[in-house]
Amino acid sequence: MLSFADGDEQPLNTLDERPAAYLAMRSDLLLFSTFLFFIVAALWIG
Repeated sequence: MLSFADGDEQPLNTLDERPAAYLAMRSDLLLFSTFLFFIVAALWIG
């Protein structure tokens, strides 16, 4: 019975960790796109 309880808890942990990883990936993508935008703007102005 304990093994079944542990098995039920693990999917919940992975579901809790998945949005955090997704949010981190999105923040990195947003930072990269902002950095790229500044580079393009600097090249366009210069």
